[in-house]
Amino acid sequence: MEKVARWLYGLGRLILVDAADQPGALSFGGEEHGGLGALADRLSGSDELFGGQIPFVPIARGDMPAGRIKWIGRLGKELGAGGAIRVGRDWATSEDVDRIVGHLELDVTQIDLIVDLQYLDFCSPQLVEWTLATFAALRRSDGFGR
Repeated sequence: MEKVARWLYGLGRLILVDAADQPGALSFGGEEHGGLGALADRLSGSDELFGGQIPFVPIARGDMPAGRIKWIGRLGKELGAGGAIRVGRDWATSEDVDRIVGHLELDVTQIDLIVDLQYLDFCSPQLVEWTLATFAALRRSDGFGR
């Protein structure tokens, strides 16, 4: 993953990383950061002469504990890349989006929204309504969608 992150960064692009399923590891501050902290360390520029941090966009999901979401927000600020929220129709509501935005503590202009619909046989009116409600949750936050 590091090789891809470095290559895309050289092209002016950032990768988005969802490491919510990775086992957590406690940091010195007692926070459980999972694989994202280790990835940030590996991309810290130690492989490059005079290299700096290779940023990436960390992804938060609604099924994560509040402490981890807050840590992801701080990591996104530290990396200068912001953050992303990944929601799925079976495991996130517009209320979850509101909660995650609050826990990330990022300016909403620095938050990407990933709507993971997985495989679709067809697009039902209910799915369209759910998707619109999800985007509406972010639009309620000042600055998003401008």
